Amino acid sequence: MPWQEPPQQKAYACNGELVAFLRQKRGWTQRELAQESGYSERLVSKAEASQSISASTVADLADTLATPREPVHPEDLICDPVTLAKAYIAAEYEHPGNNVEKIRHFLDEDLVTRLNGDPEVIPFAGEHYGIDGLERAYSIFFSIIEPPANHDWRPWYKFACHGNEVIVWGQNWMGPIGQPLTQPMQLVHRFVFQRGKLVLSEVLFDAAQGAEYLRQAGLLDEAGKLLSNQNQ
Repeated sequence: MPWQEPPQQKAYACNGELVAFLRQKRGWTQRELAQESGYSERLVSKAEASQSISASTVADLADTLATPREPVHPEDLICDPVTLAKAYIAAEYEHPGNNVEKIRHFLDEDLVTRLNGDPEVIPFAGEHYGIDGLERAYSIFFSIIEPPANHDWRPWYKFACHGNEVIVWGQNWMGPIGQPLTQPMQLVHRFVFQRGKLVLSEVLFDAAQGAEYLRQAGLLDEAGKLLSNQNQ
């Protein structure tokens, strides 16, 4: 697969774990990948050690590792999905209200964001499309939810990478404004990257528990409808 845009550097450090993952998925040894790609086993070892190789070689390796059902792009081989997933979570806690701007550089224009729950009860729930949709969802979210002051989120989240996907198990401490949580809410994030961009973000959490937090904060009426007009 060719680069989507002309590379800006002559050489790039590969995501060695991803190169090895894709090679093993094909059932190849390093020697077999070298033979298939037309490069030396030393170069394959260098790529899997996350060292820099030329942009043209990155493209050749991506083309060799690709299958008709699973395309591999050069940008994939130089992307670190876990680092980007951590930046996404960090922006929520450290830059509320401006978090999308902090991560815009790795958001795909056609990003799909899915948040479970009933939008009639949890106004930021549902499926949101594009960067504008994500911004609207977060605008609603941070109009009623806030992170605790001086909170270090890092010990509360675990990240696992599988190719271009990252699964995050988290204990969220963000709660209704002025109503800090006394215990965290368990949630799971799923991030999918392609060409170094986030193309899918899914968040699963206990929607009933989330609604209860909003109810305790006085944001829901007896029928479970949001009292504010933030979801309109």
